[in-house]
Amino acid sequence: MGSRCWKRWLRQLDRGEESIQAGNRKRRDFGAPSSQMLRYLSRADVMSDCAVKWGILTNGAIWRLYWQDAPSRLERYFEIDLAGLLGVPGVQPELDHYETRHGLKLFWLMFGRTAFNPQEWDS
Repeated sequence: MGSRCWKRWLRQLDRGEESIQAGNRKRRDFGAPSSQMLRYLSRADVMSDCAVKWGILTNGAIWRLYWQDAPSRLERYFEIDLAGLLGVPGVQPELDHYETRHGLKLFWLMFGRTAFNPQEWDS
């Protein structure tokens, strides 16, 4: 199992943002969701005695898979633009996006439930 971090639809994953709370008081969002994911992964790695190595970050449109032991976790992750693949109105697909059928297969293989089941070879 891994860490999961779900954000609101189309929330920018690599930037913090300002938001408005009740009473029109502004509060600062201290950190980008991608940084939050890296903190979760580091904590999960320690708390699980190195058993949790994977994390998913999504804003519904973009799905990312992070690996705790990647050389540069902030810049190296697997990303799928699901909204672009599905042709969601108002969402511009990434310039280097996958052909739809191939991209959806990749999404299912990487983020589907069976991808997170224990494997005999994975100790």
